[in-house]
Amino acid sequence: MQKFYRFLVGSILLMLSGSVWAQTENTLYSIGFIGGQKTPTAANTYSFSSGHVGSTPGYVTVVPGESLVYTGFPFNVLYFKNVFEKQMFVSTGYYADYVQLQWNVVYLGNSIKRFKIFRKPLGDPGDSLVVASLSADNYSWKDEFAEKGVLYQYTLFAEGLADKFRLPLVNTLQGVGFALPTGRASGRVTFEGGTAVEGVSVLAETDGSLSGRSLSLNGTSSFFTVPHLQDDKELEIRTGFTFQAWCKWDGTSKGVIFSKGNQYDLSIENSKITFKVNDATVDLPFIQPVDTFFHVTAVYKPGGDLALYVHVTEDRVDSAKVAAGTQPVAALDNIFFGKNNAGNFYQGNIDEIRLWNRALTYKEVSGNFSRYINGTETDLAGYWRLNEGVGARFYDFSRKGFTFHENHAFMTNGQWSILTPLRSQLAFKGVTDASGNYLISGFPYETDGSLYKFTPTFGAHGFDPNQQIRLISNGTSIINELNFKDISSFEVTGTVKYNDTNFPVEGVSILVDGKPATNKDAQLIVTDNFGKFKLNVPIGEHSLRMALSGHTFEDQGRFPAPTAT
Repeated sequence: MQKFYRFLVGSILLMLSGSVWAQTENTLYSIGFIGGQKTPTAANTYSFSSGHVGSTPGYVTVVPGESLVYTGFPFNVLYFKNVFEKQMFVSTGYYADYVQLQWNVVYLGNSIKRFKIFRKPLGDPGDSLVVASLSADNYSWKDEFAEKGVLYQYTLFAEGLADKFRLPLVNTLQGVGFALPTGRASGRVTFEGGTAVEGVSVLAETDGSLSGRSLSLNGTSSFFTVPHLQDDKELEIRTGFTFQAWCKWDGTSKGVIFSKGNQYDLSIENSKITFKVNDATVDLPFIQPVDTFFHVTAVYKPGGDLALYVHVTEDRVDSAKVAAGTQPVAALDNIFFGKNNAGNFYQGNIDEIRLWNRALTYKEVSGNFSRYINGTETDLAGYWRLNEGVGARFYDFSRKGFTFHENHAFMTNGQWSILTPLRSQLAFKGVTDASGNYLISGFPYETDGSLYKFTPTFGAHGFDPNQQIRLISNGTSIINELNFKDISSFEVTGTVKYNDTNFPVEGVSILVDGKPATNKDAQLIVTDNFGKFKLNVPIGEHSLRMALSGHTFEDQGRFPAPTAT
């Protein structure tokens, strides 16, 4: 009885000379070619016909103990198992000072003499240069000499296999990686008297090669894909998710921003934005602003709502909400940005994409849409900054601890663009809390350092200084005490006494617009033992209120009185 074999090259079925094929007990083989005649040498040799008139009968020989398969038609071919397991891990901005490479060998490891690693900037037409030569038992390497922020193409080559088998084996792996050092700055904003100022935005800005990018899609064939593999549990969004992106739409017909199978679809048309999850749909009337980006947030909460929030600036938000419908079924459909299964494409620019595997509250949405995030935020499933500017891939910055999600995306027919949201729309920035403190983290710098300017903004308020400049580098990547004074205030003094007496009331808290006033040490401002207080109040229309547990106050403790301005 004849026994036939089918040989698999990766995931491709190789049809041997027409209709003849064979199979070897679900074993995967790679392929390489040798010259000259190869004669069967083992007892378990099987012959077959290629099916062509006048053709030479072929044969297959399986060599026991070596997992090698020889075939005698129509060329002499040697088949062998894959040397490497899966792909090589190459870090993409996860580390500040180096690029990490890791790989694993599952076959012919004893025949490998050494590993060589080649490197060149991604997109460079020149040859790669050898940057490392490693022993055969070393399966990882750190590139500590990579220029920061530069994307590199790495090639791993296993030496020794071609010498042994006298053929050019498929013994290489490739990957793209880069190091991305980031800085952190913190400080406090107070009035001259030390009272904290809440709600001040402090922007961190730099010039040079770190300028942002976006992706431009043509509306007919451009899109990008995030594969959803079995192990990517964070992409199983049926239990709730939030999608966010900055968009500049230039189309005239329906443009799809985000889709997953037939169950999820976020799109824009001339007069509305539509968000669909399974059998529920919410529409938001919206007109694309002229020559600028807008930010869209789509939220799905099972048993709750479908919600849409669209920001053009921090002051303008449009929203719509409907009840969520039937929960989608589990599926491994790929995620698309820029198209859907119905053949609708997006024309325009997309930037700063985030996917969360839970429904964010509006407070969370309004607090993060206008600033870059770290990638380590709770429940962040994917974070694509789209700042690579070269190649056809862009990289997922999201991680949980040292578990990197690696939901990298692939671009089809798109182009990199220098158009990005305005700095007033999206920036590296911190916002002061009730104590006047702010924190800015995750802003990148170059190998030799980058000059950053830090600028506070808050309506018509003025600050001293109005800007501070710092060099952010390996030695000074953390800047503390970057403080500012709000000089748009005036001093207010007063006294609190018991009604119809001259006895002072000590320990009364002073609230400005309902928020406790604090001094430069972040301590509450209260009346002293003479009942006196002193604080700074910002320019504009504001009010003070007195508060002390167990006490009631005339006019509800408000100054001016509740009916006054």
